[in-house]
Amino acid sequence: MNFWRAPTDNDFGEQAQYNLRLWDAASHNQKATFKNIEEKDGTITFNYEVKPAGIEATINMSYTVNKDGSLTIGANYKALSADLPEMMRFGMNMELSDRFSNFTWYGRGPWENYVDRKEDAFMGIWNGNVADQAFPYYRPQEAGNKTDVRWLTLTDKNGKGIRITGAQPLSVSATNYRTEDWDPGTTKKQQHASDVLPADRVILNIDLFQRGVGGLNSWGAKPLDPYRFREKEYSYQYTISVIQ
Repeated sequence: MNFWRAPTDNDFGEQAQYNLRLWDAASHNQKATFKNIEEKDGTITFNYEVKPAGIEATINMSYTVNKDGSLTIGANYKALSADLPEMMRFGMNMELSDRFSNFTWYGRGPWENYVDRKEDAFMGIWNGNVADQAFPYYRPQEAGNKTDVRWLTLTDKNGKGIRITGAQPLSVSATNYRTEDWDPGTTKKQQHASDVLPADRVILNIDLFQRGVGGLNSWGAKPLDPYRFREKEYSYQYTISVIQ
């Protein structure tokens, strides 16, 4: 599970690198406990409870192997405290070989877009190279997100790879940069895009949401309320299948 993004300049302006930083720790320190296995109608489901360190919350996760060999992943988050700060994002992070560099998605595009910055990005089937998805901001920070994604594929030059289909619209990114590559910590680093080397991997984020990036000003204003996530429960699901 992943709850953190590399802070934007607007995030730094409102001190989110301090006020929301516990979600960064929660993304790296988690304890998973196996619960049970369920068999039903030819499918097998493995159930786990995930407890992020330092966060009064649990996530019930399920991995269902379907009859066709696809894998359906579900996550149900429940806060156990009323004092938790809003989430930066809610999703999962994974890595693939860099040979799966052909990125196609049905959602908003062709350029990056966020929950509060998507009206100039239109629904369609878009295609691009993973290496081109991250906008080279003058100071490296969160980049490359796509919203309202129904499905995506990552394939190699022979057309082989994976397809991910959401049970609901997804917020996704596929770049060659890990969050920690762009995250300077609690103090801005005065570095440029050329100072951050891309990984020889495809870094894939499959999220239910990512917090709005704001922009009313860059010295204290938070994103507008509709683009902030403070509910006590969130659930989402998606299916990974192989493209032969």
